[in-house]
Amino acid sequence: MKCHLDIPHGKGMGIVIPAYLELFADVMPERWAKLARRCFDVIETDDLKAAKLLPEKVKEWFKSVDAYYRLSDVNIPEDSFEKMVDDVVRMFKGPEPNTTTGPRPITKEEIIKVYELCK
Repeated sequence: MKCHLDIPHGKGMGIVIPAYLELFADVMPERWAKLARRCFDVIETDDLKAAKLLPEKVKEWFKSVDAYYRLSDVNIPEDSFEKMVDDVVRMFKGPEPNTTTGPRPITKEEIIKVYELCK
């Protein structure tokens, strides 16, 4: 498999995780709420509300350890997004055309939204 971008996998995941959590908090709110409570001392009892607090908590933590980056920080321009999405869909082919696997199929348009939140 050919890599088109020269950044470490972990750094790339760190860039997209907050945006992914933001856009998909409602997909598995009980799981994200549990993570927010256990790792970030979130006390909100409503799972969806707690899950929606998680992305900001993750960003704050990344910033506190000097590991918060945006796509622009690693020189990934917006005109790369379409190729990146095509690679993700190819690697993690979902049950429907132009989707990926996951707790529910994720569309190419949703992946673009994640990237746009990471600019």
